[in-house]
Amino acid sequence: MKKQLIRLISCLLVLIMVLSKLPIVPVPIFASTDKAAQDAQADHFTPGLSASAGDWGTAIFVDGLRWYYFHNEVQKEARVKYRDLKRKELSLNLLNGKTGRADLWRLVLEEDENGVEREITYIWEVKPASFSVDPKLTRGLEQLQGYVDAVNAVEGQIGRVGNSYIERGEFERRISPTVKYILNQKWT
Repeated sequence: MKKQLIRLISCLLVLIMVLSKLPIVPVPIFASTDKAAQDAQADHFTPGLSASAGDWGTAIFVDGLRWYYFHNEVQKEARVKYRDLKRKELSLNLLNGKTGRADLWRLVLEEDENGVEREITYIWEVKPASFSVDPKLTRGLEQLQGYVDAVNAVEGQIGRVGNSYIERGEFERRISPTVKYILNQKWT
């Protein structure tokens, strides 16, 4: 019995020594179940994705950023640059019975097709770069249209998909003396 125990311990030690010499490949662990985390996980594990949301593993696990960091930074940047964008997301009762929140929106007085001045709600949605190609592109546009439809369903209100008011741009966020992220924004 004693010989078997010594042999088992010897085998375990050899195994530990061999494993310690192998290169370690970090495997990200996606602990959150919200939609942003699911999208990040899908982006991370999609081989050959031509448009990606970036290196989520580094951003989250090395730099310690939250899943929603980039989303919120794009919103903040747009609100600083375009002062008439509302400061909070627009809560909506969707036609499917669920609720939603439009990321960016503004109210504009415009003449409608009858020449009557009306308040128009323009809506934009913030998505990672991976939403610039299908099937996510279609999903994002459907979500945006659902928000517009929810505004239009309220009597007397007019909702529209955000126009070119918000220009394409790039900005950076420094998160430490040595690390910065450059964020590109493109509005479809």
